[in-house]
Amino acid sequence: MPTNPDLLSEQVVEFIQKYSSDRIFEPTYSLKKNAKHDEWRQSWLNELGIVSDESRSLYTMRKLQEEVQKQFGERNVIKEKPISNVMHPNSTSHAFDLFIPSERTAIEICLSAIKNEFEKDILKAMLDADTATLYIITRDYVTGKNETVYGVSYLNMPGPQNFINLAKIYKLHIIPVALCPI
Repeated sequence: MPTNPDLLSEQVVEFIQKYSSDRIFEPTYSLKKNAKHDEWRQSWLNELGIVSDESRSLYTMRKLQEEVQKQFGERNVIKEKPISNVMHPNSTSHAFDLFIPSERTAIEICLSAIKNEFEKDILKAMLDADTATLYIITRDYVTGKNETVYGVSYLNMPGPQNFINLAKIYKLHIIPVALCPI
């Protein structure tokens, strides 16, 4: 994955991937689709003691943010950085999961339905005057009785790719990344 390991953003993404693969998720295969997806590790679920998907995702996100800041420093990687919108400079209603000011890079981590999140994340980055690059780190997950697998493969489909290409007009570089690559 790393094209320039000297970039802090790539080090942060690799750290998130390794932490997630080692502690939070394990690769599983959909028999119907013969595709990999990421299942919550039972040891992580036991540590959380939380049953709802929303609470599980929120706790996991907070833990990932804390661990990244411990590893790289709070000044180097900001968590929950509000977008700085030129039109509404005092707006704090939307924030990035992580932000690296030295590289003007936002990182969004999607632990649930990517179809519900990615357009909103791209729009936030397009509106943010500080962001030049957006990493979208997404978990591969299975949904429905047909066991449809979503994740990075979804972001490579024509519809989402059109949205990603549109963002280039606004000088926004978007990098989709698997949370737990094989």
